[in-house]
Amino acid sequence: MFADKPHVCVPVLKCIAELAFNRGIRISFPSSSPNGIILFKSLANALILYQGAALRLPRPPASRLYPMRYKGIMVAMRVLERALHGGYCPFGVFQYYKDACL
Repeated sequence: MFADKPHVCVPVLKCIAELAFNRGIRISFPSSSPNGIILFKSLANALILYQGAALRLPRPPASRLYPMRYKGIMVAMRVLERALHGGYCPFGVFQYYKDACL
């Protein structure tokens, strides 16, 4: 909804990146718990929604390209890196259940 407003979208993405940051294994789930999978899928869905909305926007002028487009992409890549590096779930689960979120 607010993909065209980087002053709203980028702080929300930064909040999601901080949620995904597993500093010192502070977010730990047992292997039988589905919570890690749910957290990873929620992070993936947030990124999918952002990129879908961002791709529909018209290209901004060259002078506004960084704040309007690249800054959000940079934060989205940080979310992706932290979601993959967090160790929330075994990724073989997604292939086994034919889940396309990965």
